[in-house]
Amino acid sequence: MKYLKLLTLFSIGLLTACSGGSLHLEKQGDLDEIIKNTADAFSEENIKQVSIYSNDALSDNFRSVRIIYKREKKYYAIEYNGRGLNDPRETTRTLALNVENTYRNAPSKKVSDFTMDNISELYKKGVEQLDKEQNGKLTNFVLANVTKSILKDGSFKTSFTINCTKKGESSTSRRTGRTTRVTINYYSVYVDVQKDGSLKLRY
Repeated sequence: MKYLKLLTLFSIGLLTACSGGSLHLEKQGDLDEIIKNTADAFSEENIKQVSIYSNDALSDNFRSVRIIYKREKKYYAIEYNGRGLNDPRETTRTLALNVENTYRNAPSKKVSDFTMDNISELYKKGVEQLDKEQNGKLTNFVLANVTKSILKDGSFKTSFTINCTKKGESSTSRRTGRTTRVTINYYSVYVDVQKDGSLKLRY
């Protein structure tokens, strides 16, 4: 497994973030609500990709939705965080080229078309497959993000990320004044949903 990131968290901030979240990526009903609320806030119809993110590497609490859309031959990214939309930003040239090469001539879609059907079940299936492939060495699985993209034939490509920790790898803590800093190693596994419903895990 590829080691990806050393995560440093402040315990006080972490507890506040976890207790304050009301919507969760691992709950199908919450995902449906996130898409509905985003669709109500953003009516653009030439959308290429919708991604939902958690607010922390080891939590499935909802943070934001990122939308990639095309307007007048340019690609833009805009985010919705449950309270409102930020100002749209023209995407970087690299992202624009990637989107153009992948989704060129794809039909126009609205946010409401990017339903997150069966994501909860796919996530559970992904955790089971990951646990089996790694011989039970992982724990603390979290659905970190979900991305849905429109393809040329009008179908959707779905992918998501599972974050987790290794069994036996303990966190370390250091207290400085009133703050305790907790350092945790975590790992990300990328999952692509194939056309037949099977899952391809990328480490």
